[in-house]
Amino acid sequence: MLLQVVDLASNSLLQKDVLIYMQDNKLQSDIKALGWSGSLLQTDGDYLMVVDSNLGGGKTDSVIKQDIDVDVEIQADGSIINTVTITKEHTGLANALFEGINNVDYLRLYVPKGSELLQASGFEIPDESLFKIANAPLATDKDLLLWTSNFTQDPISGTDIWNEQGKTVFGNWMQTKPGETEIVTFTYRLPWKYEQETGSLLNKAKSYLGFKNLDSYSMLVQKQPGVETRNTTVQLTNATNQRVLWTSKSDLFSTGSSFDNTQDISLSALFEQF
Repeated sequence: MLLQVVDLASNSLLQKDVLIYMQDNKLQSDIKALGWSGSLLQTDGDYLMVVDSNLGGGKTDSVIKQDIDVDVEIQADGSIINTVTITKEHTGLANALFEGINNVDYLRLYVPKGSELLQASGFEIPDESLFKIANAPLATDKDLLLWTSNFTQDPISGTDIWNEQGKTVFGNWMQTKPGETEIVTFTYRLPWKYEQETGSLLNKAKSYLGFKNLDSYSMLVQKQPGVETRNTTVQLTNATNQRVLWTSKSDLFSTGSSFDNTQDISLSALFEQF
């Protein structure tokens, strides 16, 4: 019985069904290092966390089937453009208690800080009548001010853009009615690029001496705690002047690597530039 309890607790922490917060800073630092705090993970490579926030959508999250497709394309100039396509299917019955209403989601994408939004589409902002204005003046939370900065909005799609805890965030509204399927997309450029040495004298010298000019790519897909009904597929496309030497998943470049939302996932690849 004790072993079963330990195993259940271990899996719950690994899958972020249980998170821990300690007021003691030292203990909380240890909890964070173990990945049990629910905080945003920091990485030098690519990063993605999709966060759903049900606001006025009843208990509809339990009847939503969500698929996330991530296309990572390395361009000829060494830049990287990601397209994230999110598909939601509402399997609930119209007018059913709790689950038969619109799924109203303020959707956020957490991506590497400095990423540039190129295009976004498919959104539906809730009617203004659903938003209530407080009678009393409200002050902005001080902790929130420390975590967030540089609020802007994309004039075409209405996507909110800001920085939060070392990430850039894209946020917009997605609504899905019972029995319907909705699709939204975000396309953005990462804030770094591969240096292009193809055809340079240095690259030719390296090739002559047998040295390989290597590029690496890595992505961390962080799970939103408490969310299980989500499938993600990541597909990577290398530039024409890159030869794939190794990948952490054999299908990363072909059909795309697919996984559920049980835990964080790391993907990586190694290229040779020629």
